[in-house]
Amino acid sequence: MATKRVMLTDLAREVGVSTSTVSRALRNLSGVRPDIRVQVERAAKRHNYVPNHHARSLSMGQTNIVALATAPIAEMTPMEDALARIEALARADGMRLVRVNYQRSESGMLLNSALEQHWRGMMLFPNAPEEETRQLCVQLKGLGIPVVSFNDPHPSVADVVMLDQAHGVRLLVDHAHECGRRRVCVLGYAPELNDLPNSAKFRSLERTLQQWGMELVAKVGYPDSLSHGYPLYQAAYAAFDRALAGGLKVDMVLAANDVIALAAMNCLFNRGLRVPEDVAVSGYDDTDHARFARPALTSVRGPVDEMVELLWSMLRRRLREETGEPRAVTLLPDLVVRESTGAKRREPSPVVAADAIRV
Repeated sequence: MATKRVMLTDLAREVGVSTSTVSRALRNLSGVRPDIRVQVERAAKRHNYVPNHHARSLSMGQTNIVALATAPIAEMTPMEDALARIEALARADGMRLVRVNYQRSESGMLLNSALEQHWRGMMLFPNAPEEETRQLCVQLKGLGIPVVSFNDPHPSVADVVMLDQAHGVRLLVDHAHECGRRRVCVLGYAPELNDLPNSAKFRSLERTLQQWGMELVAKVGYPDSLSHGYPLYQAAYAAFDRALAGGLKVDMVLAANDVIALAAMNCLFNRGLRVPEDVAVSGYDDTDHARFARPALTSVRGPVDEMVELLWSMLRRRLREETGEPRAVTLLPDLVVRESTGAKRREPSPVVAADAIRV
């Protein structure tokens, strides 16, 4: 039976100090009380603690490693292209990018990796509760590891590029009103994920619908598919099909992303309903799924290229030890109108919010 590897976090818990203190003690750095140093060394010896060999070989306690922390990325999504672009920018600046998984309850593992591998910095695409992400950023900052983040946490603890999700939803609802739609269904409402950044997409939904005299007929949701091990498309299709079988009558479906929108369109087709004549459907993220769908899918597109350039620019400055308060930039998505909503095609022109801080 394999023996569990002892981590820095295990030693820190036993001695009753922070992981950063354990790391400094084992690297013989200053700022650690002599008695604490002795306790850490004894605990490490007792558990046969073996640090990362790469980290042990570092004379300055620093590498050219930059971590990219994100949840698993689906194929054919804008984020997949964004990560490839970030890797190219990192190489151009002499940095080695390592991708690490970050979801709910994984901050401890992430922090341990940061300490053992001596990351220079981290780019974060959070998929965990806001407070957990905030605490992770505070801990990394205390270790001298700069963090830049997309959408979360609040810019008081890290440089952040934010996409105004509520603006994207308002664009969709305004467009639905222009197309004469009145009865709206939100598909992709996931109660388990309400504490995550993606829920911001729908925070202003009811207010905008009320403004136009439109009715939110239903929020059709299902458990988080990643946590329960089944495909997102399958979950969305099944949930929407149950709603239609139960008598749901709508003329507009606002899907949480493009994959969910495709599930809705195919479900409607299999039930003899036409898109967009009977029910209009819109997605979110403007993936290749949207362009290749038949009918082509109306979707919200974020300024991915600008987002990537801003994130890397922020991190580069921190890697050069620039000090100062965290910066925040807000980007506005735009609407790509296609046939699924029964309107004339319209190309997007993303812009930066008027109150954004340029970096």
